[in-house]
Amino acid sequence: MQSSASGRFTGVVLSFLLLVALLLPAAAGPGKAIADETEVFAVVQMPDRAAEDTIKSAVLRVIDVNGLLAIVGATQAQLDALQANGYAIIEQKSGTLEECLAQFYAGSFLLPTPDLLGAKGGPDDFGYTFSDSSERNGPDFKWIDITGSGTDTGITGDDQGVVVPIGFDFMFFGKKKSQVGVSSNGYLTFGNDLTDFTNDNIPDTNDPNDAIFVFWDDLYPPSSGTIYYDTRGSRPNRTFVVEWFDIPHISDRTPRSSHFTFEVILFEGNNGIKMQYKDMQNGSCEYADGRSATVGIENKSGLGGLLYSFSSPVISDGLAIKYCYPGLPCGEITLPTTSEKPRASGGSPARMTPGPAEMSTQYLSVNPQQTYAGQPVTITTNAVNNGGTAGNYSLALSINGQVEETRTVSVGPNGTQPVMFTVTRTEPGTYEVSIGGQKAMFTVLSAAGSTQGSGVNSGLIAMLALGLLVIAAAAVLVFSFRRPTRKAGQ
Repeated sequence: MQSSASGRFTGVVLSFLLLVALLLPAAAGPGKAIADETEVFAVVQMPDRAAEDTIKSAVLRVIDVNGLLAIVGATQAQLDALQANGYAIIEQKSGTLEECLAQFYAGSFLLPTPDLLGAKGGPDDFGYTFSDSSERNGPDFKWIDITGSGTDTGITGDDQGVVVPIGFDFMFFGKKKSQVGVSSNGYLTFGNDLTDFTNDNIPDTNDPNDAIFVFWDDLYPPSSGTIYYDTRGSRPNRTFVVEWFDIPHISDRTPRSSHFTFEVILFEGNNGIKMQYKDMQNGSCEYADGRSATVGIENKSGLGGLLYSFSSPVISDGLAIKYCYPGLPCGEITLPTTSEKPRASGGSPARMTPGPAEMSTQYLSVNPQQTYAGQPVTITTNAVNNGGTAGNYSLALSINGQVEETRTVSVGPNGTQPVMFTVTRTEPGTYEVSIGGQKAMFTVLSAAGSTQGSGVNSGLIAMLALGLLVIAAAAVLVFSFRRPTRKAGQ
């Protein structure tokens, strides 16, 4: 009888131990017992350009890169790890590589053939983005002819430039500009180099910097054409237009000459930049499509910028490219028929007494935009002083309407000061961020592979199961060594 009871008890204990063995992996957290090695594809936004080398060792493969965006093939665990380390997952797909690439190139990633499919790009490190008129929601081509109303720059020589007034204050990479240099070679610059005829890939620290490259190539006004500028409209929606009219390429003038007509428009208020190409005609050679030109924008140091094309045949008649300033709307105002001439003729703007500090907040970045509970979120904005004297500016970070933190920074005249906050949230949900009228959002998910509070609950379950396992083992030992009790009379 004792042997039978012992066998039944041992069977119960073994069954209990088997149940515990099955429960322990679940207590450690769903999905962690077995790693999912299935490859998925995603568009990932890197925190900075230096991360491009790091991401290559963190995923199965990097398929394509555009600025801060990368298309990667990775396991889900690798994507989760990237997100926890400051990378944002912009778009994620499963399926064949060809299917995923088609969706990425049509959506969140720069299309590889902008002349056929449309293109959009950015943001760069400052926050600029661009789109072109072939993109579904891109800018419209609306040519502004200033050959009859504009002012002749007087450029008649090769590799020549002139500084002209814009007619209003224009913000470029966080700095206020009131005049700009116009180059015969298809670009504007707020720097000193107006004569460079050899185009570079940008960003590049070589001059010219602090520039807008509309069609930077070796052009030759002495053969034909005129370069005009004009300030149009009325405050606060004025535009500044520079038109290169009927200018040939220096290497395409005989026996038939090329003729290029294109323009750039600077917008007051939203600080947008629009490039338009009306009549790009080849002569005996083929330069009209931009195969030896640079199109894009670059900051003062030459370390930052946003390239549209470098020596690529992507320019065509009717193309419009719009660069949008970070944190500001990028729409366009219908221009009135009247025009306002620049405030000075053919030269530098009038001297002005420096005004008081004029503080504002421009550009708001949240990185990553989707993260897990307890992981840090970096929030960056720019404190901008549009005034002529230095001043202090207090910025209050609010999350869901509640002030989280306040910082005061000092900003020099016509200067910009980046300001960075770091926050964490333990509760899953969507959070609205607000600083100085700029707004953005981020989403917090539960810890990977678990639900809220699972870290505490799973630990308790594991400890309880282990305790029961010890008790059961002790009971088996006691029962095994216990001497049987004899009945009376035996």
